[in-house]
Parts: sequence; C-alpha cells; structure tokens
Amino acid sequence: MTVRWHLERYDAQALQGYSDNTRRAYRSDVAGFVAWAGAHGLAAPTDVAKPEVRAWLFWLMHQEFSEASITRKVIGCRRYWKWATRVGLAVRNPLTSTHRTKPSRALPIIPTPGELGAMIDLPAGAGGDPWQLQATALLELLYGSGLRVSEAVGLDLEDLDARRHRVRVLGKGSRERFVPVSEPSVLA
Repeated sequence: MTVRWHLERYDAQALQGYSDNTRRAYRSDVAGFVAWAGAHGLAAPTDVAKPEVRAWLFWLMHQEFSEASITRKVIGCRRYWKWATRVGLAVRNPLTSTHRTKPSRALPIIPTPGELGAMIDLPAGAGGDPWQLQATALLELLYGSGLRVSEAVGLDLEDLDARRHRVRVLGKGSRERFVPVSEPSVLA
C-alpha cells in the first residue's frame, strides 16, 4: 500500500465507532481496491474516476465474488472516498452514484420446539455438566429472544434481570437495549 492513499489515517479517523468486524471488513475492502488500483497504474485517490470504478466492478464480478461481497466492497470504498474528499485527498467520490442493489437474504431456519429440545438434550437432575448447562442457557436465550450470536456471547449474568424477564444487550454500534426473555430462558 502506498502512503498516498493514507489508509492508516482513514482507519484511525473514519472507522471509529464501528464494530471490530466492520472495521476489519472495510479495511480489507479498501486495501483490496488499493491493490487492484496499483496494478492498474492508479497511485492515489485522485487518479480514480467512474470508468476505473466500472472496470473494478467488472473485475470483481469476473473473480466470482458474490453479489453480497461486491455490495459490501462498494460500501466500504464509498466510505473511504467520503473520508478522502472530506480531508482533501480527493476532489470527488467516484462511487457516489455507483448503485448496488441490496442482495436478497435467505430467511433464517428456526428450529421447532421439538428440534430445540433435541439439541439441548439436558441431562436429568440439577447436577448436569456446567458446559451443557451453559449451552442450554445460550440456546434458550437465542431461541426465545432473537438475539444475535455476537450479542448473546457477550452477556454476563449481571445483564439478566430475571425478575423483569429481560436482558441488557450491547448491540450493533455499541447501542444498549433491553430485550425480553422467556421463562425457560430465565430458568436455564
């Protein structure tokens, strides 16, 4: 990566407040574009215009990236150029009118209560294996509250308000919210 792209400054200035996964994805997407640009004689953000963006998108499609991956790469690079124009590294954002449709997402497959019971398969009695009990509690919580896995694994016991049947969750963008939990979740 050439210094003319100022990726370290971009990471430090423009990606604050994003989750680690989002930051990692955006860094990777922009670094991938910079590598492609370097191979095509583009040494700085000012060297990139709409024809180069179209050529990059064409190249991505022929690399057999999924529609979702291409969309994310466009979003990551669009964010980079927004920052680059703000700090004076570029005059305009060549990705502003680059339209990528949002890929359709398959709906998650939700297990039935019977399937969930088979997954949990709790040992009889209260003296079960602690790991089994933890897995049971996690599955009950995921199933009964609709939490993301990343939200559920970050919970501590103190986040549970058993009396009010709710749990305090730190979600995307470090936003805190209270989510109702079912009676089986509280018991588990």
